[in-house]
Amino acid sequence: MNTLRALLSLLGLVAFASGARIYGKCDFEAEEDLCDLKGNHDFTQGNGRPSWNFDAMDSGYTGSGYLLLTGYNSESRLETPMLTASVGDEALNFAYFLNGDGEEDSYLRLYSIVDGVEGLIWEATSKENRWEYVSVALNVTAGHMFQVVWKARADRNIWTTRHTWLGLDSIEVVNEGGATKCFRPPPVQYANPWACSSKAQNVFRPDLKEELPDGTTCTTTCLSGFLAQGEPLLTCNNGKWIENDGVVFLCIDSEAPQFLTCPSAIDVSTPFGWGSMWYTITPPQVADNTNAWDLELFVDDVQQAGTTMTAAISPGTYNVKFVATDYNYNVNTCSYTITVTSGDQNPPTVIECPNSQTVESASPIVVGWTEPIFSDDSGYIAKVESTYDPTSVMAWGRHDVIYTAYDNSSNTATCSFSVTVRGVPCNSLSLPIFGALVCHDSYSGRFCVSMCGAEGDFQVSSPELTVPNDYLCSTSGSWFPYEFIYNCVSAYGESPIKGPEYYFSGPCNETDTQNAMKSQALTVFNVADVDPILGDGLTPDDFYVTCGPRF
Repeated sequence: MNTLRALLSLLGLVAFASGARIYGKCDFEAEEDLCDLKGNHDFTQGNGRPSWNFDAMDSGYTGSGYLLLTGYNSESRLETPMLTASVGDEALNFAYFLNGDGEEDSYLRLYSIVDGVEGLIWEATSKENRWEYVSVALNVTAGHMFQVVWKARADRNIWTTRHTWLGLDSIEVVNEGGATKCFRPPPVQYANPWACSSKAQNVFRPDLKEELPDGTTCTTTCLSGFLAQGEPLLTCNNGKWIENDGVVFLCIDSEAPQFLTCPSAIDVSTPFGWGSMWYTITPPQVADNTNAWDLELFVDDVQQAGTTMTAAISPGTYNVKFVATDYNYNVNTCSYTITVTSGDQNPPTVIECPNSQTVESASPIVVGWTEPIFSDDSGYIAKVESTYDPTSVMAWGRHDVIYTAYDNSSNTATCSFSVTVRGVPCNSLSLPIFGALVCHDSYSGRFCVSMCGAEGDFQVSSPELTVPNDYLCSTSGSWFPYEFIYNCVSAYGESPIKGPEYYFSGPCNETDTQNAMKSQALTVFNVADVDPILGDGLTPDDFYVTCGPRF
């Protein structure tokens, strides 16, 4: 029955009984030394080295040689020479590595050929990111010839980047029996090499496949910047490495990446006459004790697609931040500002600017004017904006026309003037004798109310005639309902002709009297059916009083 004497744990190697060796030991340290292994195979010699790819075998196997399967997607056959069983308890010891994305389509199988009959005696069941050391009993009768064959396949897909690593090492065929030993433990990532000693001798050799006596203890320390998990102590006990208190020793990265360079505040100016400039942000130099990190670039808190960015930037301040994160999520940042100022501080010059003007019209009108002229010492006016243009239709009122010229550096100059559109003026109304006119003027016309004082009521020559509530001068220059003003010379009867808002008491030229008259006129205006363009939200101060003659 096939037996698997032991397995290599993450840090503890299982060793095997050391007896008479009848083949090997094949450690593949010497160049071009394949230990007389034959067969139709694609194995080549490899050598351990530090690696960022933790799925590969190299990073935990520094300094040692091994056989690496470099032919993919087909079966390779590796054969030992023909051997003779001397005792009958021969066993095959070897180490293997099988790990990767395509491992479900990959395999490592061991066959023995005894007296010409081939049979499967072992197959890899552990497919993990570590070296496994196994011992397989061969079960060959003493005196019989036998041969050991490995059949291996590693899957690789160039389209999906699936990749399987498969390797062999430390091959030997021995007779079982003898003292149990331990193989030197493999290095712990980010730790110093194990220093091992035993009661019989001091052992400090770096050979990973060295066999160490039972009772040997090994110690190590974490590299600078790493924290220890568990105690860095292993003891060889009957072929097994025993951790102290059963806690696996690991070195955990506790140090964030370091920025070897990080700019301070950067000040730049645009070229003269330019509104922006091309600028390139480049990543600073970073170092980390694991030699592995991710770097991200943020500009004004927005992550960029890469760590180098070239863009046209306008005057202003930009916040730049690089974030470096190692694979243990230790984070460090490099932050600085880029301040861009304009290289052109001179505003454009106003060469010609129109004068203000007033026109009279019975309807909204296109006034028109000659547009202003600007120049700039850069030789270029980028744009001109205006509140109106010469083709604008303008209603009655005052219109502030503002032209603003910009150069490429956003310096500005303005030309401003006003255009006032008034309605066609009406004839002046005659003033009522012993009365007054209270009026409000606007760009679109005039509104008046006729009032009488204490000397007399409105003189109406016929009962069919009525005194208008108000007089309105439209933009056409005509009074509505008519221009005739009734004098205040009739004696008062039992009741006045008009309501109280059409009469005043006190001297017409006194301030208190006129203030009251203005308020009364505002009351009439608010109930009159007039165009809103005459005014909206008026107050008594928007009216004025003109007193009539007194005889």
